[in-house]
Amino acid sequence: MDGNTNAVMIFCEMAIDSQEFYHSTDDRTIDGNTIHANNYEYSDIRTWLNETFYQTAFSEAQQGMITAYTQNNVDNSARSTMSDANATQWNSGNNPYACNNTTDKIFLLSTQQATSASLGFNTAVDAKDPARLKAHTDYAACQGCWSSDGYTPWMLRSPFYEWKTYFRDVSSDGTAGSPYESSDAASYEVYVTDTRRGIVPALTVVLN
Repeated sequence: MDGNTNAVMIFCEMAIDSQEFYHSTDDRTIDGNTIHANNYEYSDIRTWLNETFYQTAFSEAQQGMITAYTQNNVDNSARSTMSDANATQWNSGNNPYACNNTTDKIFLLSTQQATSASLGFNTAVDAKDPARLKAHTDYAACQGCWSSDGYTPWMLRSPFYEWKTYFRDVSSDGTAGSPYESSDAASYEVYVTDTRRGIVPALTVVLN
């Protein structure tokens, strides 16, 4: 991700928790700018990943490696909210809710990454891709994570382009969105306060 050919991305095989994207649907004003509820930069889930999860899941030695090697310039552009194969997948490639890039130790995948062949995924957003299927842990179920036929929908960091209170997810059938407009794709946009979607943390590591 950072130009280092020895850097590889890793992400959880299962959904390990269930959290809100953001706790409110209200707009906020930060530094004179209007921040919408589906803004990843200022989301609760980003804070949870880089503070609570980071401090709990990794030892001090592991944290040192992550700090040294895997703080990434995470792409949150409008392009990242489209499929990897089609930069104009929805709304002619425009997304008014795309936010600034972020520098994170831990992050969620974007729609573009969840449809990236280089990460092992089917490039079609509406394909029922086995590689995108995720079961959830017992702990995630206790936190409210929902499942169907043993698989859970899981959260992406990408905002939906039409509504400021919705974000994208991967469905429990392995699809990562729909090529149609929102009236035909309601199951692929999720309310920011929803806690039924699983969390699949990702990071990059440098191999020696």
